[in-house]
Amino acid sequence: MGFDVDANPQWIIPEAPHEPPEDEEPYYMSLWQTDGSLWVRNKNQYAYRVDPDSSELLESVPANVLYLDSEKIEFNGGWVRKVLPVDDDLVAVMLETSSHPDSDGRNLYVFDRDGTERWWIGDHLRSDAPPSAPPFTNIWLDDGDLCGYATDGYEYRFDPETGELRDTIWRK
Repeated sequence: MGFDVDANPQWIIPEAPHEPPEDEEPYYMSLWQTDGSLWVRNKNQYAYRVDPDSSELLESVPANVLYLDSEKIEFNGGWVRKVLPVDDDLVAVMLETSSHPDSDGRNLYVFDRDGTERWWIGDHLRSDAPPSAPPFTNIWLDDGDLCGYATDGYEYRFDPETGELRDTIWRK
């Protein structure tokens, strides 16, 4: 749904033009904004660029595709779940990997705004982390760090520029 500044509903995204998986109701799972475009991903693994004024679906792409500064980025091991602007130069991307057949669970990337990959989580985990885990379930910014909560029960804190692991905190 789109709301005005007084929190009044203005529009609802229409049903997607692609059919959901058999015996499932269609629904939208993720929402992000890049380069002034509003995107949503739904259960059928497509992402849709939405006109924020009218809710019109302007474009659809497979949900493993992200556009940064008109640069197409295609992920092989997951679907775009969250896009988090870090600053004027960097964007963090978390993938949904739990049901993706090609996933190794390592689902956090940081890109320059032009689409150049800066770093990938596979290079920056704790030394005792298993090779196929842990996937992140949420990412956020806190006090200059890019933070992520992972399914292994740890909160990870990274330098967003370099990917250097600054701290791990047991949260489970």
